[in-house]
Amino acid sequence: RWGSLAGLSRFLAKAPWSPTAVVQTWRQRFDTHVTPLVAMEHARQRAARPKRRGPPPTPVVTGYVIGDDSTIAKSRGTRMEGLGRQYSTTAGNPVVGHSLVPPLYVVQGRRCPLEPQVYRQQAVCLTEGVPFQSNIDLMGTQLETFRPLPGTRTLVVLDSWYAAKRLWKTARRRGFQITTGLKS
Repeated sequence: RWGSLAGLSRFLAKAPWSPTAVVQTWRQRFDTHVTPLVAMEHARQRAARPKRRGPPPTPVVTGYVIGDDSTIAKSRGTRMEGLGRQYSTTAGNPVVGHSLVPPLYVVQGRRCPLEPQVYRQQAVCLTEGVPFQSNIDLMGTQLETFRPLPGTRTLVVLDSWYAAKRLWKTARRRGFQITTGLKS
C-alpha cells in the first residue's frame, strides 16, 4: 500500500528497473503465449480449405500495430520532465500535461503494449536540452524497429494525425500494409 500519490510517484520515478526492460518482458511473454495460437490458426485454415486444383492459398494471420497519441493532463505538475501545453481532445483545449505515443500490437485478439514514447514540444526540448522529435518521428521509429511475430502479416492502423508520406513509405518498405484516417 502506498501512503500517498506522491509516494507512488517517487517509487515509479526512482525504481531500480528500466521501462525498456519491462516492455521487453511484456513482449517476450506475449510472443511465447501467442506464437502457438498463430500456428493453430494456420492449421485450422489449412484444414478448412476446400480441395481443388492448383496451389492451395497460404494461411493468413494478421497482426495489427495501432498507433495514436494520448494527452495526460497534469493539473499540479510544474517541474516534471517533458511537461508542456498539449491539445487535449477530451478537454477541447490545450492543457498542461504530457503527450504519449503508445502503440499497441494485437494478434488473435491478444494485446501487447509497445514502448510508449513521450512527445516533447520544441520549446520544451530546448529547455531540457534534448533533441526534438515530432509525433511522426516517434511513430516512424516505432515502425522501423517493430518486429512482427513469425507467420503473420502486419497491418498498421494509425490516426489521421499520422497520415504522412514518410510513415507510409516506411510501412510499405517493411512489407506492412497501412491505413490511416483521412485529414479533412
